[in-house]
Amino acid sequence: AVYLTLLFTTLSRNWAFGLRGFIASGLLYLLAVSELIESGSLGDVRMFLIAYTSLVAILFHSRYMVYALLLSSLTIIAAGVYANSVENPIFPAMANIREGSDWITSIVMFIILSVTLGGSAVALISGLQANLLKQAELAQSLEYERDTLEDRIQERTRSMSRRLVQLRTAAEVSRSISALTEPETLIQQVVDLIRERFDLYYVGVFLLDAHGQNAVLQAGSGEAGRRMLA
Repeated sequence: AVYLTLLFTTLSRNWAFGLRGFIASGLLYLLAVSELIESGSLGDVRMFLIAYTSLVAILFHSRYMVYALLLSSLTIIAAGVYANSVENPIFPAMANIREGSDWITSIVMFIILSVTLGGSAVALISGLQANLLKQAELAQSLEYERDTLEDRIQERTRSMSRRLVQLRTAAEVSRSISALTEPETLIQQVVDLIRERFDLYYVGVFLLDAHGQNAVLQAGSGEAGRRMLA
C-alpha cells in the first residue's frame, strides 16, 4: 500500500508540488522505519534513508536536506541505542542490529553517502537553475533586441517614405515649372502641391517687392490663402 501511495503521489498532477514532495519524501522515511522494525537490516534502512535524504535535497532547499540528514541519523542512532540497551526489544527483528554490522559504522557510511549524493544533487540543481536563469535573461534580451530592431525598421521606413514624398514632390514641381509659363499659376500650383504632399494645414509663398524691402504674399493654399490674397 505504501508503494502504491508513493507511485500515486508521484504521478498525480492535481496536488501542489510542495505537497506531493512532502508526501513522497515522508513515505520514503516511513518505509525506512518500517524496514527497521520488520527486519532490523541496517543495509536496507540506509538505502531508504539515503533515498529520502536525496529526494529532499532535490525537491527542496539544501537546508531541508540537513534536517532530513539529522532526522535519518537520529533514527539509526535511536534504533542502535535501543537495540543494544534493551534485552528483549518490543520489535524482535531489531535485535538483528546487535548481531549485524556495527551500527555506528552504518551511521558514518550513511552520512557520507547522503552528503555525497545530496550535495551532488544540490550542486546539479543549482547549476541547472543558473543555466535556466541565463537562458531566460538571454531570451528577454533577444526579445528586447527584436522589439528595438522592429522600431528601428519602422522609423527607417517612415524616414524613407518621407524622403520619397519629397523626391516625388520635387519632381512634380519641376514638371510644373517646365509646363507652365505664367508665374502666378505656377506659384499657386506649387503651393497646393506642397500642402497636399506633406499634409500641411497651410502653405504660402512670399516674394520681395520691387524695392527688396517687404515680403509680399504671392500664393496661399486653401481658404486661408484666398482670404489673405483678397
